[in-house]
Amino acid sequence: MDFTPAHFESTGSACVHGENIPFKVISEDMIFEDETGNAEASIFSFSYFRTDAEDPARPVAFFWNGGPGSSCVWLHTGMMSAWKMKYEDAVHPPVNPPFEMEDNPYWLLDVCDIVMIDPVGTGYSRLLNMEKTGDYYNALHDAKAIADFIERWLLKYHRRNSPIYLGGESYGTIRTPLVVEELMGGPMSLTGKMRGISVSGIFLLGTTFDIMAQRPLPLPREPMDLYTEAAIAWYHHPEGKKSLREHIDDAWNFGITEYMTDLFRLNALSAEEKQALAQKLSYFTDIDAEYFPEHDFRISLEAFRQNVGRKEGFDVGTYDGRYTMAHCESAGHHLDPVTDDPAMGAYTPSMTAAMNEILKQKLNITFDREYRAIQFIEINRYWNYEYRVEPRECVEKAARRNPGFRIFLGAGLYDMATTPGWARALVSQLHVQKEQLTYHEYESGHMAYLGEKTLRQLTGDMRSFITAHR
Repeated sequence: MDFTPAHFESTGSACVHGENIPFKVISEDMIFEDETGNAEASIFSFSYFRTDAEDPARPVAFFWNGGPGSSCVWLHTGMMSAWKMKYEDAVHPPVNPPFEMEDNPYWLLDVCDIVMIDPVGTGYSRLLNMEKTGDYYNALHDAKAIADFIERWLLKYHRRNSPIYLGGESYGTIRTPLVVEELMGGPMSLTGKMRGISVSGIFLLGTTFDIMAQRPLPLPREPMDLYTEAAIAWYHHPEGKKSLREHIDDAWNFGITEYMTDLFRLNALSAEEKQALAQKLSYFTDIDAEYFPEHDFRISLEAFRQNVGRKEGFDVGTYDGRYTMAHCESAGHHLDPVTDDPAMGAYTPSMTAAMNEILKQKLNITFDREYRAIQFIEINRYWNYEYRVEPRECVEKAARRNPGFRIFLGAGLYDMATTPGWARALVSQLHVQKEQLTYHEYESGHMAYLGEKTLRQLTGDMRSFITAHR
C-alpha cells in the first residue's frame, strides 16, 4: 500500500473547569514495522498537551472506543476534545447537515494530557500489509499494538515518569484490561519482555467483560437487565410511578431477590405465585402481564425494545432507550442493528461529519484520508476473541500487584447494549479492594456523556478520580 505518514500540529486555548488553558494538539501516524523493516500498520493518534504546565510528572490519559472495529470518534467528538457536538436536545440530535460543534468546558485537560487513539484499521489508522490481519485483528494482538504505541509515545514525549490512565468504552473495556496486562509484560505476554509500565487507573464505560469469556459471571441476565428495562419504561411512561431512582431501586431489589428466586423454582410456583410474578414484571417493564407466562417469565432486551412502546407505535434504542423510532416488524424488514437503531441512527451522522470536517479543520488536518468510523466487515466480523488472561482477571491481577491501581466503572441507566445492572453485578463480583473501585450511573445511555447534565457529571467524576490521590 502506498502510504505517507502524516503529522499535523495546531494550537488553541479553552476555558476548562473555569480556567483558561492554552494547548497544543499533535495529530500523527505511528508506523509499525515487521522484523525486516517493512511497514505493516499505522496507529493514528490525537495528543492534547497543556502548554503552560509542561511537567513530565503530569498525568496522561489514553482513550479509545470499542467495536472492536471502532475509531475513537464517539469519545472524541462527545467528550474528550476542546470541542463537543452541539445538540440543543441530546435525545433529538440533528440528523441532516449542517452540524455544529461548540466549546467543551468539561474536558479533562486541566488535570491530565489526553491522547485519543484509533486502533489499527479504524479512523485514520491503517493496516498496510493485508497479510498481517492475524497480527492485529484479534484481542491479544490488538492489545499488544496499543501497548506498543503507548510505550513508544511515552518515550517520544519524555513521559515515562508520568502517571498513566487508560480509558475505553464498550469493547474498549475489554481492550483496556488487556493493555494493562501487556504494559506490565512478563514471560506470558506476547512480547515476552518485562515492560514494567504500571497504570494508575482505568476508566471502563459500558462494560463488556463477558463477551466470549470462559468464566462469565455466574448470574442469570434477566434479573440484572430488569434494572435498565425499568428505567426505560419509567422514562417513557412515568405516570403513576415513584421517582426514577425509587422505581429502579425497587426493580433492582426485586430482581436480585424475589425474581431470581422465582426463576430458580419456576415450575414449582403455584398459579397464584406465577400470576403475581407476571404482574410485578409488567409493573416494572410496562409489558402486558400476559406476555410473561408465555415466555417462561423472561423477556429479552430485543423483545423489550420492540414492545415497551408498541401501543404508541415506537421502538426504543438498544444503545440508548430514550431514543425512539417508528415501530416495524423486523422479520419483514432488513433492519440494520446499528444504523437502524433509534439511538445510533440519530447521532452517528453528526459525529462522523464532525470528525471528517469540523474537528478535522480545527486540528489543522489537511490530508484527504478517509476517516473510518467503524469497520464492520474488515474487523468486527472476523475478530478473534482470544484471551490468555481474561479481562476481568487482568483487572484483578493489576489491583493485586498494585494497591494504588484504581478502577472507575461508569454506566448509563438507559443502555441496553451493556446494561447497568450487569455493571452492578460486575462490581459485586470483582476481587479487588473496595477502596480501589469507583462506580457511577448516569441518566444517559451507552454513550453516557450525551446530554449536558450527564457530560458534566461524568467528567466531574473522572476529574475527581484522577485528582483524588495526587
